[in-house]
Amino acid sequence: MEREKQITEKCQSTYTKRIGNTTFKVQVQFAENTTDTIEDKMLHLLTMTNVPEVDVTNKAYTEMSRYVTAPIENEMLQNGIYWIVQLLLWAVTLILFCLPFYFMWKSWKEKILEATNVFTIALSLLLLLIVVYLGEYVKAILSMNLLGLWMIGTIIIIGSGIYVIDCIRYRR
Repeated sequence: MEREKQITEKCQSTYTKRIGNTTFKVQVQFAENTTDTIEDKMLHLLTMTNVPEVDVTNKAYTEMSRYVTAPIENEMLQNGIYWIVQLLLWAVTLILFCLPFYFMWKSWKEKILEATNVFTIALSLLLLLIVVYLGEYVKAILSMNLLGLWMIGTIIIIGSGIYVIDCIRYRR
């Protein structure tokens, strides 16, 4: 009887974790001839699990939309307003993001077109390749969006092209 209890305890281990108001109870079953402890198995599971990154912006928009629609009791109306709020939040973000680029293009159009040559396009593509292939290493150093990093790099490349062209004009 005692031997069966020891085998059962060795073969089944439970792990309880409370997060907020929710209590998680994980039961792990081992083989009878194993020498690993529950800590070893949990460590193995945690190292093998690939946890995806959380999109903070989308989470904030979702929480904001849920906050706005929470007082509405009709589920169909609540979902409709939720998606309208989502659409408005993304549209405002897109407008606020694109508006500076529009005004920059409007005022600097000739200089940008003049500075955009094969060399600047090649450098921009090289930067894109670096961001894509070395993205994990770049994110370990810089905690920012890789697309944003590429856009900033491209703006710097075109800006330096404009600077070089203006320097050449000034020397003539």
